[in-house]
Amino acid sequence: MDKYYEQLTPAYKSKSYNLLKYIFYVMIAFSAFTILIVPPLGIIFVLLAVLLYFIKQTCYVEYEYTFTSGDVDMDKIIEAKKRKRIISFNMADIEILAPKGSSFLNDVHRGKEISAYPKDTDRKIYTVILSKNSLMQEISFIPDEEFINLCFRSNPKNVKK
Repeated sequence: MDKYYEQLTPAYKSKSYNLLKYIFYVMIAFSAFTILIVPPLGIIFVLLAVLLYFIKQTCYVEYEYTFTSGDVDMDKIIEAKKRKRIISFNMADIEILAPKGSSFLNDVHRGKEISAYPKDTDRKIYTVILSKNSLMQEISFIPDEEFINLCFRSNPKNVKK
């Protein structure tokens, strides 16, 4: 029987995100006004608005974890608009899944680190050490109890609660 579970890890619109959003709108207004009067200054405001647009996107990122019969997909959702796949793996490919800082992770060789959780979280962070195609990767994320239980049922030897 196929097991399917989807978990959204929400991020909250921080004060810095809201401030950057308002400054972005002010820069757009200034650039529209000054481009007609002083074109070089207007171009500077346009460039600042573009820069603020990209900085603003990094302040509001959510993550979604999907478990489908042993396959795990992790997506990054930017400003609740754009979705980008971070990584996909099968539970059979993991070396270990344990809470971050756990003694189970001490003797495991770690590879490239991928962070798949909001910066301002106070929830328990888990680490997956993935061995896929002879490459080692370390993935940090914040699954809920149901997600951990499904992972445990898929690979009880390597999942540490």
